[in-house]
Amino acid sequence: MEEDLNSRFFEAVKNEDLDMSASLIAEGADINFKNNYGFTALIIAAVRGYKDIAAMLIDKGADINAKNNDEITALMAAAGQGLTSIVDTLIKKGADVNAVSKFGQTALMKAAEKGHTDIAAMLIEKGTDVNAKITHYETTALINAAKGGHTDMAVYLIKHGADVNVKDNDMYTGWTALMYAAEYNHSDTVSALIENGADANIKTNKYGITALMMAAEKGHTDTVAKLIEYGADVNIITTKNDMTALQFAKRQGHKDIEELLISKGATF
Repeated sequence: MEEDLNSRFFEAVKNEDLDMSASLIAEGADINFKNNYGFTALIIAAVRGYKDIAAMLIDKGADINAKNNDEITALMAAAGQGLTSIVDTLIKKGADVNAVSKFGQTALMKAAEKGHTDIAAMLIEKGTDVNAKITHYETTALINAAKGGHTDMAVYLIKHGADVNVKDNDMYTGWTALMYAAEYNHSDTVSALIENGADANIKTNKYGITALMMAAEKGHTDTVAKLIEYGADVNIITTKNDMTALQFAKRQGHKDIEELLISKGATF
């Protein structure tokens, strides 16, 4: 009987039926009941953007920091989807802004990944760790923002204490936000990062590759030009094999980038 009541309660929440959800709680439905994936009604409401139901659940005693099987909270789910009003409600009701998922993600990382600067501001105001790192890969909110080309978000994070030259532990080991921006051809983000202190010539840990080399290899002409404009060394060499940006471009057949680099003083 209780299991049926809880199932009906979940369905009412999924259908955004506020009155029925409240009625079933009054009948004895477990407000913190979890489905097979570890989702509570509050997490479901947050994921779906059901602000009124989320507020009602919180007022009736829902565990605001409950986690699903991936240890994601309602706040993380709402932050990642840009649901500002729900994030605001959750924070005001005491949600843990520094809670981490099974993979070490925080609500700020999820907001940064999608460029939700307004939500980042709310989280930072409440004391979230702007330099927290994801488990294993060690990416930060700033790296997430740069990878997605979210320039305003990146600048906001830096202005509020994010380490602009911090390295992750992925791929060639030791990528910075600038490297990701260059790799994905976000030239505006590249400019903003350097203007806010990013080292244009920093190298990855293992092979000594720079942002310029990455952009040159990928054929991102605009980003290559931007990096050079902001002081990237066209003749810097890798730690392994002594390769330059010019050689990376030539290997991939990017003639326009070869010509650009040579015009800026690059040599073989």
